[in-house]
Amino acid sequence: MSRKDLILLVSLFLLSFLFVTACDNQAKAQEYVNQADKYRSSGKLDDAISLYKKALNIKEDTSVRDKLDDTKKEKETVKQVTEVLKDFKEVKEYYLQDNSDYSSPTTIKEAVDKLRPAVDKIEAIDDTQDTDISKFVSKLRDDSNYKQVKIFLDSNASDDSQTMNDLGLFDSGIQTVNELGSQIFQYFGEFIKQIADMKIPSKYNK
Repeated sequence: MSRKDLILLVSLFLLSFLFVTACDNQAKAQEYVNQADKYRSSGKLDDAISLYKKALNIKEDTSVRDKLDDTKKEKETVKQVTEVLKDFKEVKEYYLQDNSDYSSPTTIKEAVDKLRPAVDKIEAIDDTQDTDISKFVSKLRDDSNYKQVKIFLDSNASDDSQTMNDLGLFDSGIQTVNELGSQIFQYFGEFIKQIADMKIPSKYNK
């Protein structure tokens, strides 16, 4: 075999090897993506993120990159909603005990200081993704209990110095003001409890 023929043979072998390797890598990347899609659909977002990254390490792909970014966003939304519901639950458990018929101004302020950032967080979430958690956020925003809590937080009813004006009353007795503020808080507390009992889609609880 001539030197020229040997070089040609080796070149063909290398090209064949590279082609097979490329096909194998592409198949492996697609396998990762397919499994990642299944994980994401079932709520296993960390597993999905890991496999999308593995696929991208083999080959950069715009559609896979978009899936990775969307899954990360979905995971962050789940985290935010979970934290919000935890805040509502804490208010329910620590500030709206069933055996209490009076809430002090300090108690009301502490509860409101916890709920306002929680509601702000919900309002800031982008719910345009076609995911179960985004649909949950939309449902929460449309929930009548949530809307009532927003009314309470957006008003000055939680501020003792404004309670009388909010109610259109002019009794200057501090005790009366405190009792009225407590009654308002207890009334809206029923709506707070309903939100606290809401559950995110079960597939994310894994």
